[in-house]
Amino acid sequence: WVSVFDPLHLMVKSIKASLTVLAWSLILLVLIIAVISMFSTQVLASFIKDTENDLDRRMAVFESWGTFSRASVTMFEITLANWGPHCRLLMNYVNEWWALFFLSYKLSIGFAVVQVITSVFIQQTFKVAARDEEVMITEKKAAAKAYMHNLSHLFEVLDKSGDGVITLDEFQSVLKDRRVKTWFAAVDIDVQEVESLFDLLDDGDGMIMRDEFIRAANGLKGTAKGTDMLHLLRETRKLAKMVTAMSRQMKTSQTSQTLPLHVPV
Repeated sequence: WVSVFDPLHLMVKSIKASLTVLAWSLILLVLIIAVISMFSTQVLASFIKDTENDLDRRMAVFESWGTFSRASVTMFEITLANWGPHCRLLMNYVNEWWALFFLSYKLSIGFAVVQVITSVFIQQTFKVAARDEEVMITEKKAAAKAYMHNLSHLFEVLDKSGDGVITLDEFQSVLKDRRVKTWFAAVDIDVQEVESLFDLLDDGDGMIMRDEFIRAANGLKGTAKGTDMLHLLRETRKLAKMVTAMSRQMKTSQTSQTLPLHVPV
């Protein structure tokens, strides 16, 4: 049941990691909206105060733009929600040139700036969350579990007889299927040489068991690791020293056998 709550744990960690970015994003957005709200309120104040204009129209404009707080709420709605009704209100009641203002604002602030803030917010959230130790461990466990499940399913496909053992004939027969070859490539195992691959997976008895297949396939995954290469280099050096020592012993033995015998007169 613990694994059921892993996504919830990841979301909580991501939200916690994003608090700093969220705060700066809100500060930037509030500053932009505050400046635009003050500008809009000052420009529309003359229309609202002009008694020659229709009272209903003046009241409608006042409800959305009459004060700084009203204008701020309206600008938040325009920025993050529906901007059409407010645009048409000022176009119909004040001046059609307000359409240019709204289009310019939506294309610059409402589209470009907000999208950039959203992108940076998401990027930073996942970056910080990915550095969390518990999140990394959880993701590694999930990836390892999924990989083992894929290998187990692949073994079942290779085991055509269903007896829990893969023979060389079964291995060669199944690997003729392009889908199976692609499957091996998907789990990062090269299948260019079928018999060589079987020998690498087999422990020497000519048959491959499920646990044997999963253990060997897991070791063949991807390219050689640095530790694998270092171990191979060390073993090669040991073997070279042994061959050199044996060669010296053979030369010494041959030299001692070819020395002339001194027979006393």
